[in-house]
Amino acid sequence: MFRKKGIIIKDLLLAIAMLSFFLPIAVESFKVIHKVNVDEQLIQDEIVSIQLRRLLALSSDLTVSNELVQFHYSDKDWKLYHVNDHVILTPGVQIQYIDCQDAYFTVENKVLHIHILRQGNYYSYALSRI
Repeated sequence: MFRKKGIIIKDLLLAIAMLSFFLPIAVESFKVIHKVNVDEQLIQDEIVSIQLRRLLALSSDLTVSNELVQFHYSDKDWKLYHVNDHVILTPGVQIQYIDCQDAYFTVENKVLHIHILRQGNYYSYALSRI
């Protein structure tokens, strides 16, 4: 009929054993979540590239410089350029590519490419024939 006060050594050892079992599983789960987020960003980039390909295919008066693409579409002059870690399309402000440390445009073999630096990796997407 006496109650013991305090933590019993067996309970403490059991808690430590359970923690040492579940901690590696939790760490691996967070690594997988991070990889999925990166893959979602690459998928989003592909979707944006397809949308820009359609827009540029229907446009006219395409001019390209290293940091800017200008074209005429639907009675408006449009610009695609990098600002504040995003590649945006104006008029208005439509964010196309996100979290880009750098972005520039090149023309290789009469094909317009966008090159994006994100988290130390370069990604390149073909956008339009010129």
